[in-house]
Amino acid sequence: MISVSLLSKMSIYDVNIGGDTVITRVADRIAIVNLGISELKAELNSSDSIVGIDSINDLANNNTKFGGDLLLLYVKKRCLIIQYSRLLSLEKVRGIPDSLLQFLQDPNIAFVGPRNINTKWLFNSINPGGFNWKFEFRTVVDIGYLAAKVLKKPKLLTSTLEEVEVEAGVDIKKPITSNGAMRENWTFLKFCRMRK
Repeated sequence: MISVSLLSKMSIYDVNIGGDTVITRVADRIAIVNLGISELKAELNSSDSIVGIDSINDLANNNTKFGGDLLLLYVKKRCLIIQYSRLLSLEKVRGIPDSLLQFLQDPNIAFVGPRNINTKWLFNSINPGGFNWKFEFRTVVDIGYLAAKVLKKPKLLTSTLEEVEVEAGVDIKKPITSNGAMRENWTFLKFCRMRK
């Protein structure tokens, strides 16, 4: 078995997105999720505790056997990508790790994510096997709503993250299209390197 210390070194990357470097930790073990949550918390300020949240799953291909594959949490220039189905398989657990559950329920954090973000959305996104989870987000904000308020542009009220990016002049598309295929020009290795 690989030690947690070695796993923690192997699971962190510098990802170049639009010229900025985002420190990205990929977790498929509870110990690495715990470490990643601690790193995100260290980036939060009490005055602006905002965490981005998203999931990438295979539901577009009607493959609900494994539920969501990736849960993404990001604060400033740090990202935690949880390989949720793999974590449940490797760790032989059923449910949300305690550190993640406490983080999601923290009343001092506002989670900003895709349209209709709520507990049901998260439940459907990362719920392989239909486990019965009982928790509620404390504060959630739809990215379109936030963009409309901040930019004072009501037309953004129901926009998606990609539509907000276009409005902001940012052209970064997810590596996976809505039908689950990889985008042609997306090569993960082109954008990242393992941290030393």
